Amino acid sequence: MKPPHKKTAKRTGTSKTKKSAVPLTDGQDAPGTSKPDFRHERRRVRGRSAKSGYKTLDANEAVARVAYALNEVIAIYPITPASPMGEWADAWAASGVKNLWGTVPAVFEMQSEGGAAGAIHGALQTGALSTTFTSSQGLLLMIPNMYKIAGELTPAVFHVAARSLAAQALSIFGDHSDV
Repeated sequence: MKPPHKKTAKRTGTSKTKKSAVPLTDGQDAPGTSKPDFRHERRRVRGRSAKSGYKTLDANEAVARVAYALNEVIAIYPITPASPMGEWADAWAASGVKNLWGTVPAVFEMQSEGGAAGAIHGALQTGALSTTFTSSQGLLLMIPNMYKIAGELTPAVFHVAARSLAAQALSIFGDHSDV
């Protein structure tokens, strides 16, 4: 059985190889750059790296890439440590980067965490794929809308970043005490 990437010519018996990725031109960004093209991004091409090949990301950018690629509406409210996720999504939408569906997601910055949850609830009611980014303390402010979303059986994804629990002294540092 031949590997799926090999094609053998019938008359000469020589093998020719098909290209498995779209080659990069001077006008395109390399995979893994700050302006991703989610429909054509390839990390490896036949065992060879394509330009830079791999890029080291922090968790906020990795989550933002997946959320941006798969959603139509992103409601954000800047709250530490989830702020960079919203900033990435907002920057990509402002630059016109398309997601997997070939559209630019609508990114809305709200005035509160409750407003972000309300915007997600409204977008879900219209049938749009929607998400938001928050921390555990912001999630507490979303509880009323989360009950509505769950009661109506509408699927949603809330990306929650780990954060220190606030007690007497407020803390904005990330840890796993709230997980």
